Amino acid sequence: MKPKLGIAFLQEMGRTDGSPESIARCFHQLGDVLDKTAMGEFMGGEKDLNIAVMHAYVDQIDFSGLPFDEGIRAFLAGFRLPG
Repeated sequence: MKPKLGIAFLQEMGRTDGSPESIARCFHQLGDVLDKTAMGEFMGGEKDLNIAVMHAYVDQIDFSGLPFDEGIRAFLAGFRLPG
């Protein structure tokens, strides 16, 4: 399923209201069942919504107290980088 269609499906199911913060929260909550490649493609997109979701996704991760390498691992564990 294309990421845009996946977001629309999650909205239909009431899992997100479509705001960047809500989509990012959904990515965190459903990360075990969502396609990590599709999540990465969506957050790597060039549209304003894609970029806002990526920022919200990062803002919702608690990096406090983590050494740099563990913080990077925590960040990259949730999705696959596009490309």
